[in-house]
Amino acid sequence: MEKNIDKTVLNRKATLFVTPPSGIIDEQQVFEYTKAFSTMKLLPSINKGMSLKITPQGIVQEPVNTFEMKKIDDSFKITSGPDRIEIISSKKDESMGDFLVLVNQATSILQGLIKAPIVRLALFDSEAYFFDIAQIDKAYGLFVNGSEEKPIEWQMQKVLRGHLSEDNTIVINKVYTVSRNRIGINGSPAKDAILLSAEVNTPLGINVDVLKKSISIFWTKAADIINEYLDKSRTLILTV
Repeated sequence: MEKNIDKTVLNRKATLFVTPPSGIIDEQQVFEYTKAFSTMKLLPSINKGMSLKITPQGIVQEPVNTFEMKKIDDSFKITSGPDRIEIISSKKDESMGDFLVLVNQATSILQGLIKAPIVRLALFDSEAYFFDIAQIDKAYGLFVNGSEEKPIEWQMQKVLRGHLSEDNTIVINKVYTVSRNRIGINGSPAKDAILLSAEVNTPLGINVDVLKKSISIFWTKAADIINEYLDKSRTLILTV
């Protein structure tokens, strides 16, 4: 990087959406997950909470349990809720390639454990660049074709529809976002930053058998799309 810019990776996340319930509902299944993920040195944790559910009688609260397998420092974890399983990393010095190694390892284990069909996939990455306010105002002008406005809050997002590969069997959404935020890292005071984030996901309706066979390919191609967007946006903001 040519400039000495204060930059940090916020988090990376791979999500497998499933038909509820995801299957982690009793002690036997908790035991199975704990045993299966021992090769990745992950520790189990169960968190109890409440969620909102829409019923004919209105919106009501219902109890929900979230099961996690995580590193002792919480830098990497696999979280299972009612309709999704998320593979999350918050390591600051990890590349997308390093993350995908863990994602593929975890996915391989999960496919032997998940009882419900996988109906959607998503891959997400975000990073923050810390600038002074004058630089952030200048960066805003770059993204809106030279505008001289200086908004104290702003966000721009676009969603593009495409296909994972040339055979057009798997439709994908590409979600790109750039915004001004105040972000604090590891308990430090919040500072002004430009946040870049990108997500590639599949919409509902894709054949579950086709999706299951394409999981590894999806992670790889989605990562390429995300890296391309972040590289281009990073090059642009580093000109300020």
